[in-house]
Amino acid sequence: MKDPGYKKLAFNLGRYMIISSSRPNTLPANLQGVWNAFKVAPWSGNYQSNINLQEIYWSCGPTNLFECQEPYIEWIDNLAISGREIARRVYGTEGWVSHTTGNIWGHAAPWGSHPWGMYPMGAAWHCQHIWDHYLFTQDLGYLQEQGYPLLRDASIFWLQNLFPFEGYLITAPSISAEHGALMTEEGLNPAFHDRQSDRYHYSLPGIYQDMQMLWDLFTNTSEAARIMGDNSFADSLLYTREKLLPLQIGKHGQLQEWYLDIDDPEGHHRHIAHLYAVCPGSQIHPTTTPLLAEAAKKSLNMRGDGRYLEQELASGGNWARAHRMWCWARLMDGNRANKILTEMLTEQGFENGLTFQHADYHWNREDLYMEDSLYLHYQLDGSAAVPGCIAEMLVQSHMGEIHLLPALPDEFHTGKLNGIRARGGFTLGLEWKDMELVKARIICPKGKEVPPIRLGMDLISPVDHPGIRIVYL
Repeated sequence: MKDPGYKKLAFNLGRYMIISSSRPNTLPANLQGVWNAFKVAPWSGNYQSNINLQEIYWSCGPTNLFECQEPYIEWIDNLAISGREIARRVYGTEGWVSHTTGNIWGHAAPWGSHPWGMYPMGAAWHCQHIWDHYLFTQDLGYLQEQGYPLLRDASIFWLQNLFPFEGYLITAPSISAEHGALMTEEGLNPAFHDRQSDRYHYSLPGIYQDMQMLWDLFTNTSEAARIMGDNSFADSLLYTREKLLPLQIGKHGQLQEWYLDIDDPEGHHRHIAHLYAVCPGSQIHPTTTPLLAEAAKKSLNMRGDGRYLEQELASGGNWARAHRMWCWARLMDGNRANKILTEMLTEQGFENGLTFQHADYHWNREDLYMEDSLYLHYQLDGSAAVPGCIAEMLVQSHMGEIHLLPALPDEFHTGKLNGIRARGGFTLGLEWKDMELVKARIICPKGKEVPPIRLGMDLISPVDHPGIRIVYL
């Protein structure tokens, strides 16, 4: 389906939904935003923190909705109060930690079943938004009073909770988001999952999702520490970062999910947490780590884009497709990202433009819409992620550059967009025709210098392109 008009509508609908469900001085949006119509909300309407809550807010920076992220930031600040108690009582250390399930009362403890409840990386992922909010707003007061204390204390927790393994440091116990492996006669195989078996293992050694999140946390916190003048702490973070278990490319050419090289080409699990380094992180990118970027592509191809109901009932939901879509945009493949966007809006989309996650249970709503014997639960996360992904097809800034048209799909061959934001406080307007940049207007805040500009794979100077104009405030 080629319908750029519908995708423009989805872009604006996603922004509207974020604006409508997340305003300053309110609670952040949950799984249903503010549109829960169920007696018992799907997944209790929780703040699920192993991707769903974060995905709702991915669009805020690129599409200039900073004030809509404020409730999420305030919620994290409140969560850290409980998180410090959990660090002290459960782990016996300093800092703060949180797990998968959150709520409006600041729940931070591990809770629920093993595959999704034992997930100590919630705080680390939340802190990615804490730092990103500063990068987009350049608000030093926020960083000093709120942002840096959260980053610092989340890092302190992990400095005290890493364990030696094969000459490096790892987390334990932990789980690669809701994914494990079945012990077969040939060894561990993650192509079999969500099975009730005493031969199914979740807490496997060397979880690369965790290594990537901690690489991100330590990198971002060290930058914040230097801004705050805390250079010794910054140095300690970078020193520990170099001791984290390094990423590995496996026998299939894939980015390994665990230290053990057990990934299976037939494994199509919904979570791709081991690609955090591609998105929302910045550790892997085609311009800086081309070999790892190719391995990430292999992993994405192995996992697949859509539903695999014969293997996993919950595969291919809206939020899972949205993460894949963003990863392909970060890997500079706009056509693949746009393909997944199309499929999410159609195969996982209602007629009103909203998107859903399917499951085989209904939470006392037997009248819920069904298809193929599955209940289709509306969730905000996939729809809210659309505007930011489209924006990142046109401008990316997570690599310390302003990257123009990094992942422009053929379907968007001609167009324009104004008011898009880049990290560093920059505002951009773009116009392109037949896949070529025509104009770019970059508004530079007072006291700032424009970072390197990239067009395609090449770094360029504004003087190299007659359509690029820098406006200094």
